[in-house]
Amino acid sequence: MAGLYDVLNAMAALAVAALYPAGTGQPSVTGRTVSVYPGWPLPDRLDADLAAGAAHVSVYPPGGSRNTTRYRPEAVELGLNPHTLTLQPAAMGGLPIGQAVIGTSLIVAGTALNKLRVGGTVTVPQTVTAIVEKRAYAYAVRAGDGLESVAEGLAQAIAAGVPGGPGIPGTVAVGREVVLPPGHGYDAYRVGTGSPTVTALRQQEERVSLVVWASTPAQRGRIADALDVAFADTPFLALADQTAARCRFAGRHLDDGQQLRRLYREDLMFTVDYSTTQQDFAHEIASVGIGSKAPPDIGADADFSIRIDV
Repeated sequence: MAGLYDVLNAMAALAVAALYPAGTGQPSVTGRTVSVYPGWPLPDRLDADLAAGAAHVSVYPPGGSRNTTRYRPEAVELGLNPHTLTLQPAAMGGLPIGQAVIGTSLIVAGTALNKLRVGGTVTVPQTVTAIVEKRAYAYAVRAGDGLESVAEGLAQAIAAGVPGGPGIPGTVAVGREVVLPPGHGYDAYRVGTGSPTVTALRQQEERVSLVVWASTPAQRGRIADALDVAFADTPFLALADQTAARCRFAGRHLDDGQQLRRLYREDLMFTVDYSTTQQDFAHEIASVGIGSKAPPDIGADADFSIRIDV
């Protein structure tokens, strides 16, 4: 989920990139060390660093948030995970993978296809599904599974049955193959995956300041100007949950009140609009229940079938 700390960390990361354009292994835009962090500086550490010619940039929310929610929460898919597993008939016979004829098993060389081979690479989450004689049987792949254990899990699911429906005793796994007993055949098969989702539960606007603490006015100016350009060029901040926060400039304020301590401060003020989010996972539909009935104007003995390609 995205929260205030995610926003502060994203702003701090952008500030570091602006002040160390060649990377933190190279000098900053001032030529001296600049420490960047969320929060408020520790007085003793700040005084010691300023005396050594270094500077600080603290990312701090002074308060003043408000609710800006405008829309109802709605889950957004972040991208479908790849299908890395495969299911294939042990003997293809020229049939397209995924063919399904409701009420008629896949036929290879005149006999019902009763062997299904698990292949590919095991990753989670994925689900392997087989439809046998109009009933769907599925196995959810677990962390640590191999191809053989996936085949074993699907075989056990078919043998045990589903709630409200019978299984097919005698179904076994032989290596990577799921073998049905004689007289039974597969109608269809498929691998299902899914997509991570994010739901914006609430939106809010937060005041956040980049506070520059420097030992000279020139040092302060170079730091503040570099930050100003970077944030003007980045109106939306990428957050860890793959959402974005809108960052709007709200002004700059100079403070020379502590120059006797060789402390020169400048605040760059922003309002940041971001969402409080909740993450979940949406599973791909691998099978649906379909009921069919012959139209009333044809005889009960008429040949009536439905074909579905999955």
